[in-house]
Amino acid sequence: PGRQTVTQGNTTTATFAIDVLGTLSLTTYSPVATSTFMDTFTDFSKLSSTSSTTVSSGDLVLMSGKAYGYATSTATTSAYLVSWGEADASVDAPDASSVLLHVYDGSGALIPDGVLPGNATGFDTFPVPLYNISTSTYPSLELGAKLTLGSGASPQIHNWSLSFREGPIPLPGVDFSLTGQK
Repeated sequence: PGRQTVTQGNTTTATFAIDVLGTLSLTTYSPVATSTFMDTFTDFSKLSSTSSTTVSSGDLVLMSGKAYGYATSTATTSAYLVSWGEADASVDAPDASSVLLHVYDGSGALIPDGVLPGNATGFDTFPVPLYNISTSTYPSLELGAKLTLGSGASPQIHNWSLSFREGPIPLPGVDFSLTGQK
């Protein structure tokens, strides 16, 4: 009869022709849902590389005495990736300082402007929509940032995130009841 959708708390009916030699295989899945990679900069665990930047008091900041610096997140991917969502960040860039966000593929190559317009220059307003980035061409993404010191206080990234949709994901060991009429 094809695939049946069953949700918690609901009864779904279907008719199956099963004889002595018939087989019934059941697999349970979670529905497609939005997931998010987020780094709140409590440590370096979600950063794949840094240059002249450091984690301090829950922020990514420039090292003392540095005019600019870079940081790149670890790659985000899913075995059940459906689509990319948005890149987001909470930043402070006082006194003519700046924070520019870039999006890279999982191997560290900049996503071209033809795929993500404005990416080469970088983004300073958020969120950045990533919906048009192909998951087959780009099955994993990384966030990158360039922090540049202005005339006073250092720029800061308080957190950054990358959302995506994934699923259906197999759910083994789900209890359910199956009742026959014969």
